[in-house]
Amino acid sequence: MTSHLHPHQALQITAITARLALLEDEVSALRTQYGRHGVVDSQIIASSLTKARLAALGEVSQDVAHELRQPLSIIILAVEQLQTRADVKSAAWHTDRLTRIAHAAERAASLVENLHHFAVREPDIGTNSPVSLASALSGVAFLLRPSLHHENIRLGINLSTCPDLTVLAMPTALEQVLINLLINARDAINENAADTRRSIDITAEPTPEGRVTLQIQDSGTGIPQAILARMFLPYVTSKGPERGTGLGLPLCRRLMTAMGGTIEAANTKNGARFSLTLNQAL
Repeated sequence: MTSHLHPHQALQITAITARLALLEDEVSALRTQYGRHGVVDSQIIASSLTKARLAALGEVSQDVAHELRQPLSIIILAVEQLQTRADVKSAAWHTDRLTRIAHAAERAASLVENLHHFAVREPDIGTNSPVSLASALSGVAFLLRPSLHHENIRLGINLSTCPDLTVLAMPTALEQVLINLLINARDAINENAADTRRSIDITAEPTPEGRVTLQIQDSGTGIPQAILARMFLPYVTSKGPERGTGLGLPLCRRLMTAMGGTIEAANTKNGARFSLTLNQAL
């Protein structure tokens, strides 16, 4: 067949064939170096997770810094009062000011500790372990609450029917999935100028099959029908290019799959609802 080709075309085909052979050798070498394809994939996921955590830090750091100003202002004011009112003999007055200082300092320390914990925590890709759903949600809520409060968005977490639910998950990965979805919900609510509820509600319940379903419902604009069926594909986003990369939801799906779970999205009359499932730790 190549006898009818122009000599230049034959040279191109030869070059392409040689390049393909080199690529196959490179892939084979990578698989040998890392043991199996799954390990390479885990490293890619871990790298993506690290980048996503840095992006999330950028999202919340400004609001956390704003939140820190209040307890620090209380501390400064109370100390100034103690310094200028040293002549006051009332033990109750001094005790009140010292109590305010202690409470404000504890609040500031908690904010810093949670932010630091989120920033330095190592990815735990590939190691599912029992995770308290209430604890995971509490940690994420503490980190994002300043941002949501700044945007006047109410975050409701209702685990009253099953407060002790435990799932099999990778703690860092589950935390990142929740953060990504809550940030997306916040952005969707901010786009819904007609909505007055401005709320995100999280519920969870076990299933008869030994799974746990976690639902995140927002009061935002909903998911455009044009992208609903392909929103978990890379680079598909309803946000503008200056605000969204289209990589957050694909990462969420990869992380959920790696944990043996699923993630789905649908529109409701009140906004968008994301449904997560994970195996229950018995």
